[in-house]
Amino acid sequence: MTKKKLPVQESIPTKSRAIALGSWDKSTPIMYIQYHDEIKILGFNMTNNTKESANKSWSVLTAKIRAQAQDAYRRALNLEYRIRYVKDYLLVRAWFMTQIYPPP
Repeated sequence: MTKKKLPVQESIPTKSRAIALGSWDKSTPIMYIQYHDEIKILGFNMTNNTKESANKSWSVLTAKIRAQAQDAYRRALNLEYRIRYVKDYLLVRAWFMTQIYPPP
C-alpha cells in the first residue's frame, strides 16, 4: 500500500492580512501574506494614516448608530426605556470607539 502525496499548497492565506506602516518595504511579503492599504481589526478601520483611519471608522459608526436609532424610534417605548436603550446600545458603541480614536 502506497501513501498518496498531498499537493503542496503555495497559495496565499485568505485570513491573514498585513498593512505596511511608515517606510516598510511592501515588495517582499513575509510568510506569503500580502500587504493591503486598509484592514479592519475588531471593527476598526486601519490605514497608514491615523486621521484617515479615525474619520473612516467614525463615519461608519455614526451611520450605524443613526440607523439603529431610527429603528428604535419606530418602537413603542416609554421615556425610561428609550433612555436605557440609548445608554445601553447606542452610546456604548461610541464609548468603545473613543478608546481607540478620539471623536472628530
